[in-house]
Amino acid sequence: NPLQGFDFMTMNPERSIGIKTVLDNIAKAKKDENIDGIFLNLTTLDVGMANLEEIRNALINFKDSNKFVISYAEYYSHSSYYLASVSDKIYMNPVGSMQFVGLGAELMFFKNALEKFGIEPIILRHGKFKSAVEPFMLDKMSEANREQYSTFLNSIWDHILGKISLARNIEVIRLKEIADRLLISTAPTTAETGLIDSLAYYDEILEK
Repeated sequence: NPLQGFDFMTMNPERSIGIKTVLDNIAKAKKDENIDGIFLNLTTLDVGMANLEEIRNALINFKDSNKFVISYAEYYSHSSYYLASVSDKIYMNPVGSMQFVGLGAELMFFKNALEKFGIEPIILRHGKFKSAVEPFMLDKMSEANREQYSTFLNSIWDHILGKISLARNIEVIRLKEIADRLLISTAPTTAETGLIDSLAYYDEILEK
């Protein structure tokens, strides 16, 4: 169930949609003469990177039919914006916001808690990059683990920036500047960066 939303009107989770259903429907929409395009409301999106990549590639394939893809959100996360970047037009609510600051990771460490309960873990490992047991033996990230996390996250971030750069015709160095200097703080500043096309309310988008 890769796509899970939340209905703020009813305060209940929305029905999740399987990845196969999503991909099948995009493929059907490409061939259906009664469908002129796809509208993505991406205000809430819960999907992993692998599934996100599949959906994004399917939308790119869909656009080969000369049909449109339009995106709208009140809030764009890194994931939802990456998906939206393939759209012909990207809209955001005038009082909305976007997360575009780069990727990060948080780890929990249990060493001190275990000591308080008198629990001593027995750990067997070999090699400095064997970090799965670190939360039980350390109180902070080791340099080796920090190195591998940084390499992993930077690899994903560079991939995302490269694809966004190609889709939005914005140089990667400019995208990095936007993230590193925290140039996005309000909806108008988001529009100024060129990451979105225009600010508009939901009803205005439906009229378009």
